[in-house]
Amino acid sequence: MEQLTSEAPPVRGDQITQIISAAQRGSIKELSILAQSWPSIPSLNDTRDRILRIFLHHLYSTVVPTKPKLDVFGIIEDVEEGRAFWSLWGLAMLAGPLCDSSFGRNSCDQAIVEAWPGIFRWSAFFYTSRVQVSSADKGTKTVSDIRSMRGILRDVIAASWSALALIESVRKRMLDTRGVVDIAARLWVFEDALDIARVTRFGEGMPIATMLLDLLSRSGNQDTLKDIISATGGDIGKIAEASLKRLKRTFKSSEFAANPVESLLVFDLMDRLCRSPNREILKTFLDSGIIPVCIKLLLQLAAVVREGSHNPDNKADFVKLMIMSFQFLRYSLITTKGLPWVYQAIKAGLLTAFVECSPIYADLKQEDYTVVSTTFTKVIPRYLAWLCIVKAMDSAFLKLEETERFLSLPRTRAWEAFNALALLTARRFRVIGQLKQMKNAAAVCNNPKCHKVDVRNNFKKCDRCLVVFYCSKECQSMHWKLKELGHKQKCEEPFKSRKDEMSGRNWQYLLGLNLCETRYNLAALKQLATTKHAGVPFDDLTVVINYSITPAEFSVERLSDWMRDRPDLFPKEEDEETRSCTYIIATIPCHGTKSPTHHVTPIFRGFWETATHAMASEDEVKAGAGPTRGPVVNWTDEVEARRRLYCSI
Repeated sequence: MEQLTSEAPPVRGDQITQIISAAQRGSIKELSILAQSWPSIPSLNDTRDRILRIFLHHLYSTVVPTKPKLDVFGIIEDVEEGRAFWSLWGLAMLAGPLCDSSFGRNSCDQAIVEAWPGIFRWSAFFYTSRVQVSSADKGTKTVSDIRSMRGILRDVIAASWSALALIESVRKRMLDTRGVVDIAARLWVFEDALDIARVTRFGEGMPIATMLLDLLSRSGNQDTLKDIISATGGDIGKIAEASLKRLKRTFKSSEFAANPVESLLVFDLMDRLCRSPNREILKTFLDSGIIPVCIKLLLQLAAVVREGSHNPDNKADFVKLMIMSFQFLRYSLITTKGLPWVYQAIKAGLLTAFVECSPIYADLKQEDYTVVSTTFTKVIPRYLAWLCIVKAMDSAFLKLEETERFLSLPRTRAWEAFNALALLTARRFRVIGQLKQMKNAAAVCNNPKCHKVDVRNNFKKCDRCLVVFYCSKECQSMHWKLKELGHKQKCEEPFKSRKDEMSGRNWQYLLGLNLCETRYNLAALKQLATTKHAGVPFDDLTVVINYSITPAEFSVERLSDWMRDRPDLFPKEEDEETRSCTYIIATIPCHGTKSPTHHVTPIFRGFWETATHAMASEDEVKAGAGPTRGPVVNWTDEVEARRRLYCSI
């Protein structure tokens, strides 16, 4: 048999008829020449149709053997196998420029559908006998000798199937064939494990194994997704590992600037898998680190476009990849237990990626820009109800000062969304300053069924972690034993838990946030109370703040209704101090549950008239006196300084 790595000899016009006739009779030599050269033959469509039907004939009419026949070099010796091999090779050439109607493919669609059973049987035979390696074969001389043949056959199977899957009627027949998705998934997932070259001679350098699986998964058939998972032995982690490995390899390669098509294919397949009803897939991808990888992809894409090293002809592909990346990040953050992933995304440089990609936004359609910007206008603002997110955003804004792109941001489409997010972050940063001023001056009971406030700081800390506060031994015992929110699962030795940005300290932050936000909106809330609940005493009303939507929604509702419908949010046993309180009820984005969680801030009766609470107001800050009537830091000036750092360029 001819050397498989050598180029086929050029076919002269006067040789075409002779070669076609010999190949039709089954001559291996002429069939191999035709298989390798036929796309470049300058002939009419009917001749190409005839050539295609020759390949289909040899695959459809022959009997598939049960055992392979090899010499010591792994070369195919059996005549029928040789004909099938070169016929598959001929079909694989369709994975290149021939995948359009100008080459008469449509006239052969039905013939391909009818020949598919033979195509599949031969492909399965070559895969199981020559590509797939069993544990018993590992390390043997046979495996070493046929390694190059394994790589060639992998390419032939994947490329021929990819070309045929472009035809809708054939793809449907393929998906109805048991074993197709299994082989396709194995070719893709275990590509690197085969220890063979990844670059294919088919499809003009296209990542054919990825393209094949992407085409098959486009049907939206959940059985297809199940088959992909089943092909890995049910190990979703292998799929996530293979996806991330390929994605990182594609955008880090030297070819990325010239052609991002492989990154697009990998990302498209990964996105389709993660959007399946099987929520475990997305969780596995997130646990495997897809968010930092996605952000690195965006940063690399922005660098390529900024430096002008990309191929201008492929700019549309770069734009599409950018939109898909931002869309995937948004989907991941709004369909999961968002807090840890929002925190991870910010720490990984999400805000920087948004700024670095800003020059590309000018040419986007409005709906595409909405996809890009929604994470920053709708998603992140919700999570500024968490202390760790405010701190992470503060750090991200400060780092942006060091970037060149930040200076030109006001002249881009991204400025409005960026500026609004910066102002909200600065406003929430003020609460952190107030908490620092309150240090050793006030405390809140960390029992989620209590949350009493002590402005005199008589509450006791947990002896073990020194982080959480309790108003009594009973509250400490109750919080320790709670199943879902219990302190037993989170209590750590001193200093360890202080490093946990998602610890119980957030309850104190929410206390301050609720009080500050209520004070900012107090006049409007009082007006709402008098119109919506005319005649109802203010002390029988509660302020309800919904931070889980953007912008945050404020309302005034009957406290008795909440106590009746959600008694779990309030103390079960009233004492004198409890009876002297009303409440602010806040809804915040979830952390650990799929639905939003509630935080109840007790406030003393009379709050509506005097607005007296443990947080220093802006007037008190300017006057230099805080809740303990001592000197305070001017956090209004500090917030203004932060706002200038974030926004003023």
